[in-house]
Amino acid sequence: MNKNGFVTASELIFGLLILGISCICPCPEGLDRQGVKYIGILLCMLFYLLVNLCSEYIVVMFTLAACVVLKVDTFSGIFSAFSNTTVWLLIGVLPLSVVISKSGLMKRIALHVLKLFPNTYQGQLLALTTAGIVISPMIPSITAKASILAPFAIEAAEEMKFTKKSKGMMGLFMAVYLMGAVSGHVFYSGSMNVFIMLGLLPADMQNEFTWGNWLMSTFIWGLCIYIIGFIVMRIIYKPENVQYMPSDYIANRIREMGPMTAEEKKVAIVLGITLLGWITKSLHGISEAAIAIIAYFLLTLMGVTKKRDFRGGVAWDMIIFIGGLMSMATLMSNLGIDTWIAEKMAPIISPMLINEYVFIISLSVLVAISRYFIVSAVSAVSLFYIVFAGPAQSIGISPWVTAFVITTIGQLWSTEYNSTTYLTSVAVVGEETLDFKEAVKMSHAYVLISIIGFVLSIPLWKYLGYII
Repeated sequence: MNKNGFVTASELIFGLLILGISCICPCPEGLDRQGVKYIGILLCMLFYLLVNLCSEYIVVMFTLAACVVLKVDTFSGIFSAFSNTTVWLLIGVLPLSVVISKSGLMKRIALHVLKLFPNTYQGQLLALTTAGIVISPMIPSITAKASILAPFAIEAAEEMKFTKKSKGMMGLFMAVYLMGAVSGHVFYSGSMNVFIMLGLLPADMQNEFTWGNWLMSTFIWGLCIYIIGFIVMRIIYKPENVQYMPSDYIANRIREMGPMTAEEKKVAIVLGITLLGWITKSLHGISEAAIAIIAYFLLTLMGVTKKRDFRGGVAWDMIIFIGGLMSMATLMSNLGIDTWIAEKMAPIISPMLINEYVFIISLSVLVAISRYFIVSAVSAVSLFYIVFAGPAQSIGISPWVTAFVITTIGQLWSTEYNSTTYLTSVAVVGEETLDFKEAVKMSHAYVLISIIGFVLSIPLWKYLGYII
């Protein structure tokens, strides 16, 4: 057995030991045997995620199976979350976003947005920022958004005669990455991380959110990212020489695409109806999941999408992972584990619980520091949510606020090993094109801007009832 195999076996055995101990150790005050078994399974899951034993969805599948084997609940009770609207929203949205990306409609929209702005570096920086905002709510996949917008950023940089790894090239790319990818959390349909957040929340709270009230809850943070982020990018990535892009570059690219195809028109109509349906849910009461599924059904009838698109477009691993998180969150609530953890953790983290401002700022700093050591963003989010959501709720802070703070800060890209999101986006244009040291500067700025956004959002969150 080689070293890697030995390490993997050791990690596997250690996790199983945690499970075994939970089956025989005495029950602490406030927990029954099922609760102790659940905590053992939960710790095993977190350990496997932290050490990256295997793919995250495989860890979650094993976790749910362990709950069944150890009789924490019935099979139907453990897997009940997979009938939740969030899971079915994913099943509808993911293949829909693939069809939208493939149609070329987003590329056309992006070009028309870019055409509205000056051909200067500052103008195109603002143009790419705006294009990212426009496209973000239409596609939750960061990879898809990067594949659409990142090439424009690099091509524009080359037309301005910026060299590889220059500040100008990084600035244009960062406008795409920050606004189109990371800040997608502003929109209910803008990021896969939104669904992870929902998966962590109690079942009753998951169903409270619509496209509209999610945007209402996040827009102050989003404005900070957009406005302050743009200003910071102008400062950090200011090129040494003023450069201009050929005035006819965007017009030529639009001309090359030709008129809208029949497929683009069909996608545009269905997409428009879908977004309108999501935004107006409070008026008609139809769930976002049903609207997304009907939209995909219509595109299939129109011949825009095929069976192979559905097979390749649905990230089943992500659906299983998010559904598994939701199942574990439901079990935690049903067994009273969340209350028990809150009671035990409150004295330990009491200095953070002085008020909502201290808590949110302290939590943000802790998450940012932890990401230097916890490679997986999902692992960090899960761990911090489990530890801090209960105590925060005891001082009137909604689990949603805790989940939002942890998830958004957790997306930083301060090291090359802790951000698969950044690496995936860079892969679209080539690693040799960009200087990671320059990217880290914006990562640090992103954390500070996010904290400002959280602090400014507190009065709004109080008004909405997320902080009492």
